[in-house]
Amino acid sequence: MICKKCHNVIKDEYAFCPICGRATKPQKRSPTRRPSGLGCVYKLSGKRQRPWAVQRNHKYLASFATQAEAEIFLGTLYETADPSLMTLQELHEKWMETAQYQDLSRDAQANYSAAWKRMETIKKEKVRSLKTPQYQQIIDQMVQDGLGRDSCEKFRSLLSNLCKMAMRDEIIDRNYADLLELPKAAPRKKKRNLSDEDIIRLLYAADDGDRDAMLVLILLYTGMRAGELFAVKSSDVHLEERYIIGGAKTDAGRNRSIPIREEIVPYIDFFLSENNRFLCHTPSGKRIDRNNFTKRNFYPLLDRLGIVHTNEAGENILTPHRCRHTYISEAIKAKMAPEALTKIVGHSSYATSVDKYDDTTDLEYLRKEAEKGL
Repeated sequence: MICKKCHNVIKDEYAFCPICGRATKPQKRSPTRRPSGLGCVYKLSGKRQRPWAVQRNHKYLASFATQAEAEIFLGTLYETADPSLMTLQELHEKWMETAQYQDLSRDAQANYSAAWKRMETIKKEKVRSLKTPQYQQIIDQMVQDGLGRDSCEKFRSLLSNLCKMAMRDEIIDRNYADLLELPKAAPRKKKRNLSDEDIIRLLYAADDGDRDAMLVLILLYTGMRAGELFAVKSSDVHLEERYIIGGAKTDAGRNRSIPIREEIVPYIDFFLSENNRFLCHTPSGKRIDRNNFTKRNFYPLLDRLGIVHTNEAGENILTPHRCRHTYISEAIKAKMAPEALTKIVGHSSYATSVDKYDDTTDLEYLRKEAEKGL
């Protein structure tokens, strides 16, 4: 026999050329090995009608007459692969299909989408292979990019939801979000509530037909979040019975009954008369975007009415959300029943209303209250 590579004469029984090492006969190639955990096909001993068996995680699954049938069956298991092989992107897509995500407000979903973009570099990795250092590295990069604690907390919140789902599927055994180190919160700028003079100016403007002033007053006299109000459909407004069905964000706040005060009945009636799907809408009939409203309507309205909304540094200290703060602060000062206030504003506890929303700074009121109790 002559070697096809080095052209030397070698013995016929040689499987390889002793000079150059080339194979002289076709070699049987071993099949490509599957990744660990995806199972295997093997032939059972003896004479059987179904000798080809499928095994996965050391457990027998089924047997088939031919190897091809067994391979096809094993291939279908790839589509429902072991959860432990799930990538971070697959886990995220699975979470987005849950009721927890679907019930979130549009703004909350947008916040989670922004946080998810930060995981772009690791989304193809298997969930079980990702540990605290990989996630902490993203937090550190966010800080280097100039993002504050609020953005980092949104990232941690998203990661916590993903980890909880992975823990339920027994992919991981801990919530890595709890182990992240976030930057210190920057000192918050002091914001203010609407004053009595501000409210009077808004009432005069609304009575003159200013629809932006009407919207702000509806926010003020219902205590609703701007996103909640702009999501209310006309069919959810019961004007004769004086209540609105609306709310979002938490279980306590979702689909709650919100009383309509007499002060805003004309304004709600005005918007209902336009026969739109949404109660509050743009002049063209579209749903109002909260961020656009703040920039294009809210601040220009305050400027028109001479209501100061910035501090000496030019920072905004009066936002649409301060209407909610004003409502809750005034309700606490007026001694509204705690159980009624929490139901109206959608808080799970009265402590939340007091700790986060009560901005009482009226010294005369505080002096009078200080006289009580002793």
